[in-house]
Amino acid sequence: RCARLSRMTSTPSTTTHVSQSECNTAQDCGMRWFAQWYLGLRHAGPEGPPARVGSLGHACLGAHVLALADPETFSGPPDFYAAMLTEARKRHYLAADADWCDASQDLLDHANLAHRAAHTLITSPEFDVRRPVVLDGRPLVEQRLHATWEQLARGAGLVLPDALRRALAPHRLGMEGTPDVAHYGNAAVADIDAPVYLDDYKMRTRPVDGTPADNVVADPQGAFYKMLLAALGADGNGRRDVVFRQVNVYAGRWMTLEDFIDPGSPYVVSSGLPTRDEKRMPGMVRAEVWREAWRVLEERRRVATADNPKGPRLPTTSEHHEANRFIEDLSYRKAVQVSRWRLDHTVCLEVVRDMLAGVAMRLAQVDAGITPGRHLRTWKQAPCVRPFGCDVSSPCLASLGSNNAEATLREHLGAGRFRLDVLPAVGDHDDAPEAA
Repeated sequence: RCARLSRMTSTPSTTTHVSQSECNTAQDCGMRWFAQWYLGLRHAGPEGPPARVGSLGHACLGAHVLALADPETFSGPPDFYAAMLTEARKRHYLAADADWCDASQDLLDHANLAHRAAHTLITSPEFDVRRPVVLDGRPLVEQRLHATWEQLARGAGLVLPDALRRALAPHRLGMEGTPDVAHYGNAAVADIDAPVYLDDYKMRTRPVDGTPADNVVADPQGAFYKMLLAALGADGNGRRDVVFRQVNVYAGRWMTLEDFIDPGSPYVVSSGLPTRDEKRMPGMVRAEVWREAWRVLEERRRVATADNPKGPRLPTTSEHHEANRFIEDLSYRKAVQVSRWRLDHTVCLEVVRDMLAGVAMRLAQVDAGITPGRHLRTWKQAPCVRPFGCDVSSPCLASLGSNNAEATLREHLGAGRFRLDVLPAVGDHDDAPEAA
């Protein structure tokens, strides 16, 4: 049976509402849910570069949208670096009294990437956030929403079966989530036929133009947030359609001309021309940059072979054709890609019930004195195998079996062999930035 929780860990009551993150973890692996959402333990290591860029980029986006929502308070464009400084202090990238002059070069580089990505997003024709949805006097810009089971049943029609309610109600008061932005697009607020757009922004450090534009299957994250909006009346009490959009923004490095033409550049192939293999490139490249690099390197090759008995080496027809085709392909690449899901309410009800069932199952196991079991995955790049693939993989794999998992977690925590921390304050569960 599960041991009683000691004072060094957060209690089960720390998590008061079910979040989308908890649902995903409960469906994915019982052991990970038990460690994170029951014992209240999280890995306390530093965030990686993609996570940092994402967090700082979201701070820029939030500052911009809040300025749109309240132009009288914000005279002129918002200060993105001030917003990122606040976020960096909040996430302990910097000390509470530190400034950018105290930041490491890595953090400055991440801030520059985030600033550039935010500017790319805001100036993109895909960005149509003009009028955020206002709920209880607050624009829905990274606002944490809470809805009780009664509100969900009354406003969203999410009536839980008796078995689910008996498992969830003693431990969770309802659902919670933090949508990035909910807005009306270019439509007027008074236009009751205008949909509500529920935007989720992903700052990616890899190319984003391969994501599908339109989708038929309901997205679990969008369905979860739609239930929250409906429960709180933010969708016009069911009169407005809700469209979930995942906005992927390229937040990585853009290659420059110097990357290709500098002596000894690794991005030049044996023929002396720039590579077309994007897997070798450290970031995206614009068509005009690659075109100019091809022109400079082709001219350099021609000059270098001018003394050959057969004459200088000129580009072949095949080289011309492949270069033009690659340039045309680059011209269609997007730094901002939007994927859309129109959320049918009936389908979303079923999706969210299934998500809640995963949490209910784990809670019922713990109530019965059963430690949730591990879901071991051993294929290449699986979370259990990949380094840093799972926050609790080290103590999980060190235990002899699921029944002594809690003892193993506590042993690692006490010995300092695995850095775990108590969960942050309630309301921070979904704030983990998107790693690319």
